[in-house]
Amino acid sequence: MEEKSSEDTATLHDIVNGKREEFEFQRGLEHAIQLKKESPDIPLIFLFDGSLIFWHLHNKNSAIKDYFIERYTQLLQEFYLQDILIAGYLSLTKNRDLTHLMNLYLHSTLAPSNNTFKPSSAIDDSLIMKFALKPGERSTVFKSNSPVTQTTPEHLHPHFFYYDTGYELARIEIPAH
Repeated sequence: MEEKSSEDTATLHDIVNGKREEFEFQRGLEHAIQLKKESPDIPLIFLFDGSLIFWHLHNKNSAIKDYFIERYTQLLQEFYLQDILIAGYLSLTKNRDLTHLMNLYLHSTLAPSNNTFKPSSAIDDSLIMKFALKPGERSTVFKSNSPVTQTTPEHLHPHFFYYDTGYELARIEIPAH
């Protein structure tokens, strides 16, 4: 029996994870369409447990990345065409989008002429937002500029905000429209 290389195993692992996420979107779409037929006057939202920014594909080989980005985009487009809202919910997020913005601002205002400014690696967005938000409040909506989102059509382009549930600080990701 031929032994699989670690590259083959990683690719198989990536495909299985990618298909699992594709099936979650597909099944959620099918279920939401059925619910919409049964109760057309009730607005629907599909709450996805995870990110609508497909970070897991960023460093994958181009065949896997291109295939899954295309499939996910087609499914998000179908949610859009069916007028079904979709949002990704992330618990215990360790994202650093706002932290990077804050560090850029601090570097440009506090140390523009030298390279002695060292950004903090201990601060993530949830820590910043914990100080800014009270339970039941959300932050402003931000547009993601992650490289993995650059091919996403503008009306599906991921945006995000932080929401203090009173129990945890969640990151909510939504398409532009």
